Amino acid sequence: MKNILKQSNIILVLILVTITSCEYHQATKKDLTTGAVTKENNLKCAEVTIKQNNNIVKTNTLSYNDEIVIIFDEVIGLKKQSNNLVYPAMSMNIIKNDKEVIISEPNLLKDLNGTDLTPLQLSASFKAAFDYETPGTYKILIKIWDLKGDGTITYEYSFKLKAADDEAFIIEKSDGVSYKNIYLINKNNNKVVGKVLDAKNTYSLIFEGLKGLNNTDKVYPDFSIKITDNNGKLVYNYTHLLQQYETVGVDAKLVEKSLFTNISFKNISIANPYHLTALVKDLKTNNYIQVKSIFELK
Repeated sequence: MKNILKQSNIILVLILVTITSCEYHQATKKDLTTGAVTKENNLKCAEVTIKQNNNIVKTNTLSYNDEIVIIFDEVIGLKKQSNNLVYPAMSMNIIKNDKEVIISEPNLLKDLNGTDLTPLQLSASFKAAFDYETPGTYKILIKIWDLKGDGTITYEYSFKLKAADDEAFIIEKSDGVSYKNIYLINKNNNKVVGKVLDAKNTYSLIFEGLKGLNNTDKVYPDFSIKITDNNGKLVYNYTHLLQQYETVGVDAKLVEKSLFTNISFKNISIANPYHLTALVKDLKTNNYIQVKSIFELK
């Protein structure tokens, strides 16, 4: 009887050790701010960080056209091979409204061919430039796994998109015309900017999702921009920017997708702040929209 009890205790101890071991290699972490969930199974990472245009953020609302990077710091648990390398893999999927796949990357590390980097940092990045005209929520699903073992890390994060800068431009007046998004982009690095611009750079003013300009398949546009400084001096007066289309017209779908013009500030005496007014008008219907923005130069 004692032997049976002793054997039972050994079995019980083994079971407890096995359970403890499983629990040690499995963990679920939830970010209380964003709700992002990280599940670890025989792989671990010290921290998951979200960067938006190189700035660390803790938010579920990302800005349209921004560069987003999800960083996994100090990934451990990958099985080291005889050549002292480990072989991680990473997939990324972004899904809209739980059904539409916006981005699908089966293995972002397919060209890595092993690494001996310690501590190991892995990252997945994307540009939030996909269409969001139809309201909805987005979910990013990332999986890290060991090509030479059975360890995994899964990460799930939900977010919404907003305009590039909700306060950078406001509608001053409009008649029958609306837009989805308007922003200034720095042509030197292709990044959206807000209310402080560098006078050395060239920028593009971009309208997206313009609607209400046409009665037919063509638009006959008038596009103009005025910029005045703090003293009321007219710095730029760009008129008839699309003069070549004013009589022949242009495909309405192209205009709806993107209407833009370039702006530069070379050889300008800085007198902040500056007031920008942009007008888009259909010469056939007289429908129009006028927006304004206030910015500073440095």
